[in-house]
Amino acid sequence: MPRKKILARIALLIVALMICTAFVGTSFALYKVTATPAVVSISAVAGWNGVLTVDVTAISWFETDDCRANIFITYSDSSTNAAYPGEAMTRTSAGVYTVQTNTAKTISTIQVIRMNGLGIYMYNQTNAIAAGAIPANHTITLSAGDLNEIAASNRTPYYALSVNITWQYFPGADALLYVWYSDAATTTTVMEKTEAGSYTYTANWDSITSGKTVSGFMILRCQTGNPSTIYNKSREFGLTDITNAGASRLLTVADMYNW
Repeated sequence: MPRKKILARIALLIVALMICTAFVGTSFALYKVTATPAVVSISAVAGWNGVLTVDVTAISWFETDDCRANIFITYSDSSTNAAYPGEAMTRTSAGVYTVQTNTAKTISTIQVIRMNGLGIYMYNQTNAIAAGAIPANHTITLSAGDLNEIAASNRTPYYALSVNITWQYFPGADALLYVWYSDAATTTTVMEKTEAGSYTYTANWDSITSGKTVSGFMILRCQTGNPSTIYNKSREFGLTDITNAGASRLLTVADMYNW
């Protein structure tokens, strides 16, 4: 073999040996896979039954005064699960709530609202939570910092009727709103105390009057937790009384009479 070719091959061999030596004991990381929290775009996910869970066990005051969780869901087609503030979630255990979503639609955002037990008063709510931020186990865990306080003037998302009962013998009872309509039908609604220790009560007037013509109403005093046992009644009120109350829609019951 010609001397030049021999020298060329020896040179290539030396280079190869130098490269191998340089990488002895070296770890190669050509492709690095980084584990990231799994999130999903909530839609028709295979194997998912459409149930979302909200866990508020870390918020010690969430369920005080019998407050519960509502959820307001907006889908990608701009439809919602219900009119704001959404629907009441099912309480499966202390601080844990579930809701069945529409699996035929794709969720865009959700919002969790803390409401009183009758679903009349809103106290706190989260910002809109994007579907992509919902964990793959479909459980949203909230902390106190995730909830924003709702201003007192915005706590009823509908036309609320309120009454302040100053009658000295009222304590130790519940308040009922008794309404009669132009077609002679009647309804009785348990009113919700707006604050613990007060005697101001509220009810969803929109729901009570929807599609109906109100002829009059009165406030009834009933046994606590037993609305079928009625003790006293207020005077009769009319729609004019609500108009005269102005924007506050707050009526005063100073006296009550035997039922």
